[in-house]
Amino acid sequence: MGGAVAAMPTIGAVLLDYEIEGILGIGGMAAVYRVRHPRLPRHFALKLLLPQSSSDPAYLERFRQEADILAKLRHPHLVEVIDWNVTATGQPFLVMELLEGCDLKQALESGPFTPQETLWVLAQLARALDRAHQAQVIHRDLKPQNLFLSRRKDGGLLLKVLDFGVAKLMDSQAQTDPGQLLGTPHYMAPEQVRTDGVPIGPGTDQVAFAMLAHRMLSGREYWSMQPVNNIIAILATEGVQHPPSRRGTRLGDRRSSTDGAAVVRPSHRTDQPLVLLQGRLPLDDFHLGRGFSPGGRRSVCASLAKTQK
Repeated sequence: MGGAVAAMPTIGAVLLDYEIEGILGIGGMAAVYRVRHPRLPRHFALKLLLPQSSSDPAYLERFRQEADILAKLRHPHLVEVIDWNVTATGQPFLVMELLEGCDLKQALESGPFTPQETLWVLAQLARALDRAHQAQVIHRDLKPQNLFLSRRKDGGLLLKVLDFGVAKLMDSQAQTDPGQLLGTPHYMAPEQVRTDGVPIGPGTDQVAFAMLAHRMLSGREYWSMQPVNNIIAILATEGVQHPPSRRGTRLGDRRSSTDGAAVVRPSHRTDQPLVLLQGRLPLDDFHLGRGFSPGGRRSVCASLAKTQK
């Protein structure tokens, strides 16, 4: 019934003062546009819930929750939310800072990261996760596509964590139906699959943190030899048997500093990812991307000429 009424906007359309100049990407739940505001001298990214998602109460709740979470957290390594509203046809949208650069998946297309590059990413990701966990927020869908290497004005890079669309508030059970899988299997923790009462918590993101370290250092995903159904079955029964760093011993000295992070028992994990890196690098030098900056990745991001999805 609402096909024409809830049609997706075209270039030049105006959504409550935001003029659409281009499309940045379309996902399963939302589309992201490049927009400008007539009274503000900058461009923004506008994330608009798709018509089919706008009629689903669960999607609407997650969308509103993402806006609330990002507005509340406010951290240099989290994408900034400027505004949110609802169109005349009932589609909610978020207005966010416009990021220029490339995501981690695209940066990895040029090959594995060096240990220094990996630590550069992990240090900034750890800071973002520590901030989220202190606010009782679990991302639970960390993956290369949701980590963005944003170009700064001085030419350096700054890591930004994107997409809190399936995030979980630790004091809430409302957004997950029993048996519903939320996340990306290659980066999931066992408790995201199992129904044995182990809660989703900071350790859930810590598993993805370790899997990301393995992906950057080895150039391959931990479960790269397994189809998705097998990954889910293994997580539901055996779980992760070996930390990613132990599995990557063939890399010689290019080993993850997150040994033990992805063990099956959540009691063996730490609540703060930043703790995993302490004593292994001068973390203060990595604040806001200062200190080491992966120059080779700058050229990769520049050549892609792509903005946030």
